[in-house]
Amino acid sequence: MARTFLYTRVSTIGQTTENQISEVKAAGFSVQSNRTITETISGSCGATNRVRKTVNQREKKLTAM
Repeated sequence: MARTFLYTRVSTIGQTTENQISEVKAAGFSVQSNRTITETISGSCGATNRVRKTVNQREKKLTAM
């Protein structure tokens, strides 16, 4: 079974991830809200490892249910 996660990020508190989520839905993807990860953080920070860790933690919670 495929797992689909959505990671959205904005750089400032004044921005929202709503447009990113809307674009993913418009492209035909269906992502469960508990598998949507949103962050507000500068693009200069390395996000790859942080996202991977967050996804793994969320997946563990989902499989424990």
